[in-house]
Amino acid sequence: MSDGTVLFHSNHANVGSTALSLTSWTSTRLAMRKQTEANSSERLGAITAPKYVVVPPDLETTALQILASEQHYTYALSNGPAAPANVFTEGDGAMARLQFARERVIVVDLWTDTDNWAAVADPMLYPSIGLGYRFGETPEIFSVADASSGLMFSNDVMPVKVRYFFAVGPTDWRGMYKHNV
Repeated sequence: MSDGTVLFHSNHANVGSTALSLTSWTSTRLAMRKQTEANSSERLGAITAPKYVVVPPDLETTALQILASEQHYTYALSNGPAAPANVFTEGDGAMARLQFARERVIVVDLWTDTDNWAAVADPMLYPSIGLGYRFGETPEIFSVADASSGLMFSNDVMPVKVRYFFAVGPTDWRGMYKHNV
């Protein structure tokens, strides 16, 4: 990062160590909303609130339960149906809530640690990952200018050469939070 610190670090207040649960999701949301603007003490608030939860396949069901359950699911499992409402879910019926949850749970099959998980803010509100092109320009496209030369004369073809250099990487830490469990 521009401050010389790794992306997920305690100096950035975006790293935790708790297992995925409704309680840890709540504390992660709070920590992300408390992120402050660069060189300021003003909170970013809802702009950096997490929209997505990124999990390994082992935590997919837990993440869906957290985001789709009508009630606080861990409380309901222990104490019966009189559980408090799950404030993170949206939708009137069970299928609508599950669809809402599926749109927000990102499963990374390549993650080998079965307990680590992350939260990411809405990239439309606070982009944390950027795409850049070589020299700041979109792809260079070259085509044959003379139709009576080379391949175009002997075949019905249009040779085109495209140079596409780009890079992808994190641009800011405030919209991401990771738990190393």
